[in-house]
Amino acid sequence: AASDVYKRQDFTIVEHNKPYEIKEYTVGIQLTAYPRLLINSMKMLMNGRYLISNVQEPYSGYVDTSDITKFKEAVIEKISQLKNTKDLNTEAQKYYMEMSEPEVFKETIRNQIAVALEVVQ
Repeated sequence: AASDVYKRQDFTIVEHNKPYEIKEYTVGIQLTAYPRLLINSMKMLMNGRYLISNVQEPYSGYVDTSDITKFKEAVIEKISQLKNTKDLNTEAQKYYMEMSEPEVFKETIRNQIAVALEVVQ
């Protein structure tokens, strides 16, 4: 019988679409076919957690997946570095919290969309 969370050595594997408490984890791993920062990974960062991923975004813990041997070594090294950390990832937290501010979002949209005025007589 499958349970919601499996234990393997020192790692907990959370099943897709099953609830979990972000505050119980230090690091999340996101490896996707189309590298983009997923909302749950962003939530991890906004909660001061760390991320290991194949996404080239700020604080995303990027690892190159093109060479499987180097990829495995890089992931193991990042996990080893974070294994005993007790510190929050405050830089990532600050960055993503600021990026999610409604005013910052509005300004980003305004800068990307040309304003066109129509004169009606």
